[in-house]
Amino acid sequence: MEQVSLKTHYSVYELADLGLLGLPKAPKNISVQAKRENWQMWDDASHKAQEQAKIKLGVMFAVANLVESGVNVLNAFDAVCGKENAERQQNNQKKLTVGSLKNWWYLIKNAPRED
Repeated sequence: MEQVSLKTHYSVYELADLGLLGLPKAPKNISVQAKRENWQMWDDASHKAQEQAKIKLGVMFAVANLVESGVNVLNAFDAVCGKENAERQQNNQKKLTVGSLKNWWYLIKNAPRED
């Protein structure tokens, strides 16, 4: 099977050429957006911190999907926490608490998903 290598960093010129939705068309404006949205903070984070952030984001998407489908937010916390902890137990990882989920949720619940 052929391995595909994905590029992890793009210049503002490359991003402008891609014409992605949600990004300005001009390279200068992409730079302005990057500064405004603090993109450098992600790049400066350690690999471990980035992986933890990705896990949190996945958990928050799971809660958001349940809430959007009509599930009560507290029931969504319980369901996602239970599923996540079942996976964490198999990997001997620290358990996730409903309290942590609530804290994360109320910090990000109104943020657009593109961010």
